[in-house]
Amino acid sequence: MTKRTAIIITIVVLVVLFISSSMTYSQQTIIPILPKIIPQGSGQALLAKWSFTYPDQVVNLQTYGYYGFIEFLLRKFAHFTIFATLGVGLYYILITYLPNALYTAIVSWWATTGLAAFDEYHQYLTGGRTPQIQDVMLDSSGAFCACLICMLITFAMNFYRRKKKHSKHERH
Repeated sequence: MTKRTAIIITIVVLVVLFISSSMTYSQQTIIPILPKIIPQGSGQALLAKWSFTYPDQVVNLQTYGYYGFIEFLLRKFAHFTIFATLGVGLYYILITYLPNALYTAIVSWWATTGLAAFDEYHQYLTGGRTPQIQDVMLDSSGAFCACLICMLITFAMNFYRRKKKHSKHERH
């Protein structure tokens, strides 16, 4: 990924986060459109097996209803993936400035976690939203996974380049 692409991705993600954090839940909910996309009962047998607590509330088909549960899962998946994307963007911006891939991954992860905390604080200021430390933890997990993958890709690419360079020198 080029640095320019990483900058564009990072800016787009930050703008999307700012806009979405500025909206109340009622402005963001997708429950009204879900019946048009997903027929009632699709995958219900699978969803009925899922139940967990987040943060103090039991989350399952019975407590949220069919479309509410699907929306909950989609929203949490969005948390994970948007902050994973932000982590990737920051990683590829910072890799040219920091001494190695491990340090870059750590700094990118910390920065993304800080932005996740700020995002939850922004939601708190918006009103009609419930900021949760669990969302910061979920966001941070997405960033961690993405930064780890970026670091491993960097290690693999560097290993391949060194191996290719080494084999080229052996032939001459």
